[in-house]
Amino acid sequence: MIVKRIIRVSLISVACYNLLSLNHLFAGLDDLPIGARSLGMGSTYAAIANTADAVFLNPGGLGQLSGIEVSLFYQKPFGLADLNFGTIALSLPISHRRLSAGFMTLGNGAYREQAFLLAYSHHFQRKVFYGIGLSYKSIQIDNYGSTGTLGLDLGIVVPINSEVKLGFLTKNINRPTIGASGENLPQTFKSGVSLKPKSNLLLSFELHKEVRFPVEMRFGVEFKPLNDFAIRAGTANNPSRFSAGFGVAVNLFSVDYAFFTHNDLGLTHQFSFSVHIDKKEDKQPPETEPVVATQASESSEETPEATQAAKEDREIEKIDINNATIDELETLPGIGEKLAQAIVRFREQNGRFDQVEDLVKVPGIGEKKLEKIIDKIFVRKISRK
Repeated sequence: MIVKRIIRVSLISVACYNLLSLNHLFAGLDDLPIGARSLGMGSTYAAIANTADAVFLNPGGLGQLSGIEVSLFYQKPFGLADLNFGTIALSLPISHRRLSAGFMTLGNGAYREQAFLLAYSHHFQRKVFYGIGLSYKSIQIDNYGSTGTLGLDLGIVVPINSEVKLGFLTKNINRPTIGASGENLPQTFKSGVSLKPKSNLLLSFELHKEVRFPVEMRFGVEFKPLNDFAIRAGTANNPSRFSAGFGVAVNLFSVDYAFFTHNDLGLTHQFSFSVHIDKKEDKQPPETEPVVATQASESSEETPEATQAAKEDREIEKIDINNATIDELETLPGIGEKLAQAIVRFREQNGRFDQVEDLVKVPGIGEKKLEKIIDKIFVRKISRK
């Protein structure tokens, strides 16, 4: 209790001094840990970044999302009442691109840090995802006033294949200054790689470099014993720490919990709650299938050679659901843009489909919809040595 009180008093005192002198304002407006999933994996997220809170962590990954997603995050660092920390993030698809917004607040009535963020993200043929984030960060101290500045972030996520992704992030790339003295806020650089050796296992490694400090190495793992339940753990150095947590997904909703340890101050708990909504695709015209049936009856009069050639053509035209692009998936009956995005998103988060029947695991695809497309899709078998 004594240690916590000293830290609480010191925080307010140092913050007031920083606002007045701005000689060491780096103590505030720093790269704060956000998102219980990321924190549970040792704060590794640069190469994953596939949820709405990527607006804070790597805007380059936001282009991987489909539909509308809202995420809430809350943390009480070390149980200190004066350090309530929370965020809210919203990500929306706008004409094949994505706009996202976020708000962060830390502190209480006497001392508060806040940040407002806007991010734009897109991709190059879904081979390179990129995003630009603009933030306004401010510090407010009771009886001392407030000050703020604009920061610019740039992020990139590169899927090498369905099992490997790379991620890069630069925060405060414009070297923003704050206060009358024009002190620069620190720049942060992150490079990461995520590996998915199995459909239920995700590994993440990240190098974190803040200009004032040595390179920090982070490692995280996520294991899914069940399709909708994940267990996570992570570690990092400079300073050394351990974190762990779990996540549960039910229909449109996801709830995540994580904690990390501190030698003197004990545990810090954090929670995230998110909602993901995929817009239902438009139904196909009712006359589509009768037309197909008529064509089939007409083709029955063809010669055996022509029938065999037509069969081979249909096999060639089948779509491999593990490698198909969104545009290719949209050609399937009853699969619109939003549902195609949901398939790709599920594939990126859970790995390859082992069989075509696994498509029913994707939200929005049931047995009836699968029956309509099962003759037009396949899963290419891969050999592993």
